[in-house]
Amino acid sequence: MTTKTKDELLAEIVHLRSRIAALEGPASAQPDGNRVECSHDRGPAIDAGGLAASGGSSDLTALLELILQKAIALIGAAGGMILLWDEEAQALAARVWIEQPFASVTTRIRLGEGLCGAAAAQRKGLIINDYRNWPGALRPIIEHTPITAGVVEPLLYRDQLIGVVNLHNGDTGRAFSERDGELLRLFADQAAIAIENTRLYAAAQRELAERERIQAALQARTQQLEAVRSVSAELTRELDLSRVLNLILQRARLLVEAEGGAVCLWDDTIQAVVPTVWTHFDPLMRGNPIQPGEGLIGSVAASHEGMCVNDYQNWPQARRLVLEQTKITAAIAEPLLYHSRLIGVLNLHTQVPGHAFSDQDRELLRLLGTHAAIAIENARLYEASGRAARQTRSLYEIAHSLTTSLDLDEVLRLICEQIMEVLGTTHAQVVLWDDASQTLRLGAARGTEVDLIKEQTFRLGEGVNGIVAQTRQPLIVNDYQAFPHRVPEFTELVANIGVPLLYQDRLLGVLASHTTRPGYVFTEEHLGLLTSLAVHAAIAIEHAGLFEQLRQSVTRLEQAQDELVRSEKLRALGQMSAGIAHDLNNMLAAVLGQVELLKFRVRDPDVREGLAVLERATMDGAQVVRRLQDFARQRVQSALGQVDLTQVIQETVDLTRPRWEDEPQRRGATIRVGTDLAPNLQVLGHPAEIREVLTNLIFNAVDAMPMGGTLTVRAGSVAERDKRGMPWVECSLTDTGIGMSEDVRRRVFDPFFTTKGVKGTGLGLSVVYGIMERHGGGVTVRSAPGVGTTVTLRLQATAGVPSAAAEPAALVAGSPRRILLIEDETAVRETMASLLRAAGHQVMEAESGPQGLLHLEQWPTELVLTDLGMPEMTGWDVARIVRARKPGLPVILLTGWGEHLPDGEAGEGLVDRILGKPVRLAELLEVIRVITARPAGR
Repeated sequence: MTTKTKDELLAEIVHLRSRIAALEGPASAQPDGNRVECSHDRGPAIDAGGLAASGGSSDLTALLELILQKAIALIGAAGGMILLWDEEAQALAARVWIEQPFASVTTRIRLGEGLCGAAAAQRKGLIINDYRNWPGALRPIIEHTPITAGVVEPLLYRDQLIGVVNLHNGDTGRAFSERDGELLRLFADQAAIAIENTRLYAAAQRELAERERIQAALQARTQQLEAVRSVSAELTRELDLSRVLNLILQRARLLVEAEGGAVCLWDDTIQAVVPTVWTHFDPLMRGNPIQPGEGLIGSVAASHEGMCVNDYQNWPQARRLVLEQTKITAAIAEPLLYHSRLIGVLNLHTQVPGHAFSDQDRELLRLLGTHAAIAIENARLYEASGRAARQTRSLYEIAHSLTTSLDLDEVLRLICEQIMEVLGTTHAQVVLWDDASQTLRLGAARGTEVDLIKEQTFRLGEGVNGIVAQTRQPLIVNDYQAFPHRVPEFTELVANIGVPLLYQDRLLGVLASHTTRPGYVFTEEHLGLLTSLAVHAAIAIEHAGLFEQLRQSVTRLEQAQDELVRSEKLRALGQMSAGIAHDLNNMLAAVLGQVELLKFRVRDPDVREGLAVLERATMDGAQVVRRLQDFARQRVQSALGQVDLTQVIQETVDLTRPRWEDEPQRRGATIRVGTDLAPNLQVLGHPAEIREVLTNLIFNAVDAMPMGGTLTVRAGSVAERDKRGMPWVECSLTDTGIGMSEDVRRRVFDPFFTTKGVKGTGLGLSVVYGIMERHGGGVTVRSAPGVGTTVTLRLQATAGVPSAAAEPAALVAGSPRRILLIEDETAVRETMASLLRAAGHQVMEAESGPQGLLHLEQWPTELVLTDLGMPEMTGWDVARIVRARKPGLPVILLTGWGEHLPDGEAGEGLVDRILGKPVRLAELLEVIRVITARPAGR
C-alpha cells in the first residue's frame, strides 16, 4: 500500500472543493427549503489545507476530531461521530464524537448493526431521515438520544474499510439530502486518505523509534563488549600479579560505573577469600578473610554464581560489619573461575541512592571475570616460576646482546647486571685476561665494594679470580674469611663464586660475584646458571672485541680514503693553480718590469717609495701564486732569510685596513686593531709568506667579529729556546669574536674544513700551518665559544743585523749582448725588451717561435731568451732547434709556471737556465752575465 504525500492530498482536496462548489451551485438557485439545509455549508466548505496538513501528523485523535468538525460544518449537521474499524475485534469502535455522549450508549458496533454497521457492511453511504422509525435503528440510541436523521459514509482507502463517519440531526427535524450525502462521500474519500497516512506515519514513527532503540542498545552493547575485549587484551599483556589485579578492578569499575570495589583471591591454605586489592574501606578490607557463604562475596565464592543486590542495606545476608561501616546501597559480585576452579571474587559497589546494577552489568562482569581469571592464573604461574623465569630471561638478555650491542663496555655492563639478577646478589664483576701483562684486570663491576677492586689486578693463582683463571674451572667459596687465598682487604665478604670465560678454549677472563649477607651460600644451581651465562658472555665479549678491531680497521681505512681523496683534491687544485699561475705570472712580470723601469728613471723619493710598495706587492702576489702551487705538491725548501717581523706585521696591518676598518664600517660595525710589538724582531723566514700568514689570520679574526670588536696583535721574544739555543719569537693575534667549540678548534688546520659555508674554502689555515712548518716554527689556537680566539705563531729568531735595503742594480751588468727575445705576450715582451735595452743590451723581439728562429738565422745572436708556453712552438721546441743549429749558443727559458714545470715537460741539457716569472731585472742581468761569460761550448 502506498501513501500519498501532503502535497498530493492537498491537490486532491482542492479538486474536491471545486467539485463541491459545482454541486452547490449559486446560492440564488437553491430552493427555500434547502437554504437552511446548506446554511452551514456555504462559508467554510472544506478546509482542505488544514485536513491535508494534518494527514502527516502522528496524533490520530486530533486528526479525527478535525475531520469530524469539518464534516459537521460541511453538511451543517447537529453532531456526529467517527468510528474506526478494529480488525482484531471485527467491529467498529467509536473514537470521537460531538453533541451526544455516544460512548455511554455504545462503543462497539459490528458489521450490519445500526446505521454505521450497515454502511460499513455495504461499503456505501446511507441517509436515514426518519431514524427513530427506521427498522435497523439501534435501541440504545433511540432510548438515550434525540437523533431524528442520520447520514453515514464509510471511510474507504483503496476498498479497505478504515471506519465510518456518522452525522446526525436531532430534535431540529432537519433532513439530509442526496447532495449532503454526495458532499460527505467526497469528503470521506479525502478523510480516509488522511487517516491512513496518519496511521502509517504513526506506525513508521513507532518502527523508527523501535529501530533507534534497538540500534542504540546494540551500539551500547557493542561498546561494552569492545570495552571487555580491550580490557581482556590489556590483561593478557600483563604478567605482574599486583598490576593485573589493580587493572581488573579499575576496568571493572568503569564498565559498570561503580564507585568502588575489591578483588579477593581464594587462599587454599585458609579456605577463604582474601581481599587483595580494593578501593575505599581500607580497615574493613585489610587482613579480613571472608569465609564461603559470608556476605555477598562469600555467597558468590560458595555458589560459584554471580549475584546482584540493589537494596544492600535491607538485604538479609549483608555482613553486619559492612552495614555498620559503609553506606553501600547496591553491590554486585562475580566469581573468577579458571576451568571451574575458584580463583577469587570480583566485587563492586555504589553508595549513590537509586543507582542499581542491571542484568547487563552482570553479563559484562561475567565476561570480564572469565578473562580476569585467566590473567590472574597466568600472572600467578609467572610469579610461581619466579627464579626460572628470571634465569631464562637473563640468559636471553645475554644472547640478545650479541645482536643488539657490539660495544665492549656496554656488553660488560649488561653481563654484570645479569649476574646480579641471576644470582640475586648485590655485586658482580667481569675481569679480563691481559696477555701482555699476564694478569687479570677489571673489565666492569656493579654493586657494592666496587671501589675496592677498581684498581686491583690478579695474577694466576691469586684469589678466587686467579685460581679460576689458572685452573679454568669454576669455584665456590662459601666461607671466604677462612679461605687461604682470600684477599685481606675484603673483610666483609661472606661467599664468593667465579667461573672462567672461555672462547674456543682460549681464556678471556673470569665472571665473579660475592655477597656480604650473613648465612648466604652459593649452590650448584647458582654455579650452573653462572656457567651457562659465561658461555654467552664469552661469545659477546669476543664479538665485541672483534667488532672493535673491525671498527679500528674501518677507521684506518676511512682515514686512508680521506687522505686519498685529499690527495686527489690537492692534485686537481695543483693542476688548476698551475694554469692560473702561468697567466698571473705573465701579468705580474709586466707589472714588475714597468716598476723597475720607473725606478731607474725616477729619482723623486715619494714616487720611489710608492714604487717600492708596488714592487713589494707585486712580488708578494707572485709569492701567493707560488703558495697556491705549493699547497698541492712538494717543493724544494728554499733557504730562509732574515726578516724584520715588526716591520712585516705593521705592513700587513696597513695593507689589510680596508678589510678590518672600511668594510665593517659600511655595515655599521667597528673593529679596532691594536698592536704591542717589540722593536727590531729579526726572524728566519720569507717576508711574503709571513705576510700571507698574518693576512689570513687577520681576515679570519674579522669574520669572527660580525658585530665588531677588538683585534690585538702582540709580538716579542719568549724565554723558551729552540734547538739552536736561540729564544723563540712569538706573534699572537687575539680577537673578541664568537670563538669556536673544542671540536672545531681541533679541526681548524684540516684542509677544506670550514665553518663559513659557501664563503669559505677551508684552505686558509691549512696554508698557515704548512708555512709555519716550513719556517721551522709552529702555530697553536686557543678558543672557546663566546670568549674569542687567540692564534699564536712561533718563529725562529736570528741574531743578524738587519740588512739595508738594496739599491737598484746598475743599468749595465756585464758586457752588452745581442739577445733574441721570444715571447708571445706583447706586454711582457715589450717591457722586458725595454729593461734589457736600458741595461745596455741589444734586443731583437719575436712574438713566436718560428719568427724567432727566422731572426736567429738573419741576426747575429749571443743569447736566446725564450718563453716556455707559446701557442705555435713551445720554448722546449725552440731550445731543441737552437741546440741543433748553434750548439754553443746560450738559451734561457722563461716560464709563467713558476718553479714547477707542467707534467710531461723534459728538457735535460736543452737550456742553460730556467727562470720563473716574474723575475727581477737584477737577477736576470746576473744570469745573463754569468752564462754569456762562459767559454763557447761549455
